[in-house]
Amino acid sequence: MVVDHLSRADVYRSVTKNMHHAFEFLNREDHVKLALGKHPIAGDEVYAMVQEYRTNGSEQGKWEAHRKYLDVQYIVSGVERMGYAYIEMMQVSSEYDEVNDYLLFTGHGNDLIMTPGTFAIFWPQDVHRPMGSVGQPLNVRKIVVKVRVD
Repeated sequence: MVVDHLSRADVYRSVTKNMHHAFEFLNREDHVKLALGKHPIAGDEVYAMVQEYRTNGSEQGKWEAHRKYLDVQYIVSGVERMGYAYIEMMQVSSEYDEVNDYLLFTGHGNDLIMTPGTFAIFWPQDVHRPMGSVGQPLNVRKIVVKVRVD
């Protein structure tokens, strides 16, 4: 897992063969204007999902991990609490969904407070729980870039 500010993204551009595509997309200046939903970047290898939602109590969130893609979760606006945990410390609570590339887990982890301009990279071994609130629920605009790892 990596947590940093987009202004320092150049450090991470080469950690996987397609990571540079993710940061090129995130460095666009039209984040607020992008339509919600899926945006292809490099075929099936890299794509973005633009999301808007209201955060909730962290106990309501679901712990998840992926096998085919890593997540680059970038906060455009709002503040979000994200949980993270080592996969070895969690218990699988659902079968792997190959079509949607996720597993659900139960267990306990730690929290990150994500603010506008920050991103977190979650690899397949990084269980994470997005959409948590910090204090009162807030509206969040986030871009999740999925980068295939193989």
